[in-house]
Amino acid sequence: MRKSLSKRAITRAQVIGIVLIIVIAIVAGVVFYYFTKPVEEKTPIKIGIIGPLRETEGMHMQMGAILAVEEINAKGGVLGRPLELVYEDSGTTPMEGVLAFEKLVTVHKVSVVIGEEKSELCLAEQEVMADHKVIFLSVGAANPELCARVGQNYERYKYYFRISPVNSTMLGQYIFKGLPWVRDKIKALGIENVKVAIIGAQTKGMEPIFEAAEAIIPELGMEHVGTWRVSPTATDLTSELLAIKESGAHLVLTMFSEAAGVVFSRQRGELEIPVAVWGINSEAQKAVFWESTLGYGNYECLMNTYWREEFIDKYMEKWGEYPTYCSATYEAIYIWADSVERAGTLDPDAVVQEIEMWGKRGSDVMQKFRDLHDGVGMNTAPGCHFEFTSNHDVMCGPGYVEPVFTQWIDGELKCVWPESSATAEYQIPPYAIDYWRATGQIP
Repeated sequence: MRKSLSKRAITRAQVIGIVLIIVIAIVAGVVFYYFTKPVEEKTPIKIGIIGPLRETEGMHMQMGAILAVEEINAKGGVLGRPLELVYEDSGTTPMEGVLAFEKLVTVHKVSVVIGEEKSELCLAEQEVMADHKVIFLSVGAANPELCARVGQNYERYKYYFRISPVNSTMLGQYIFKGLPWVRDKIKALGIENVKVAIIGAQTKGMEPIFEAAEAIIPELGMEHVGTWRVSPTATDLTSELLAIKESGAHLVLTMFSEAAGVVFSRQRGELEIPVAVWGINSEAQKAVFWESTLGYGNYECLMNTYWREEFIDKYMEKWGEYPTYCSATYEAIYIWADSVERAGTLDPDAVVQEIEMWGKRGSDVMQKFRDLHDGVGMNTAPGCHFEFTSNHDVMCGPGYVEPVFTQWIDGELKCVWPESSATAEYQIPPYAIDYWRATGQIP
């Protein structure tokens, strides 16, 4: 009897031991699988893209972001996890932008938000960013107040960085820096008193440039003959263009970051308004601009972002488009991804510290994902660096990010200024010269 019970006890112990071994094996297998499974099977890190997604700027935000994420995922992702893009359209009002930003953070649980072209919306979205302490990299909004807030209340707004473009104050400076050069080309034809008209979309981001232009044009020895502020969605600018012609303007300074820029360019050419062109026209950065204006956009001259040739080539190969300034989502994702890797965590405070160091670590430090020296960006000239100011604004000037001016000449977009980077000479429309000659303004 005792022998039977002993055998039974031993059997139970063996069963328990076997069960424990199985449980341990399963747990070990799960742990092993988790840490060795392919990157694509791990939980993705979500990146939020916010902006006017159905407009040109928003489309290029998406195109730049997709290109960056595909490249980074092909190299193993960030912290061993793949990246996943989530999109929200911010609409046209601050309230719509706030709701879209909130959704990205609270519903989609993104680790970073990138985008927003409109300054009015970006200012409102900053408050959501600050409340949730999520990193926000903007690639379109130019209002200086966005970065000024970082200096005024660092702890609340430190999660914000501007990637592109340079702020509107610097945009204005570069527009005005080239104006004397254009003025002298007009004066060389025999026109002593060069008259300037200003036209552009009435937006918060452009308003500082409007005001600065009206003050600086007389200081540059030219006559300001009028300013025309139009709706960003205007579909007919005939009356404004005819008024500009009637004003006697020789040069028109443009400030368009919306679809109205295409309307302006097409109708300017159709009506043969006798003016030289200089300024901002974001729509004219697109490869389809020529077809959109039916060729009437010839001689449109616009501020542009310097993109390295290798980026332009792969962007054109994938999308059939020139990259616009909003394509800097590509740059933003790389800066964020590399900073996360350096921090070794997604913690926003730790990542902020790494982003602040971007470009300041020295030429011996390499980026993980691009095999480039730290601070080298795709929207800086060779030998130049991408860095941030103490207010998290993009550094602008010699050795850093500097805008260039490009001009549409017979179906091709050519760099015309500064002359050190030029691939073609700036051209005044021949019909403008003919008109000035016919009206006795030049010999």
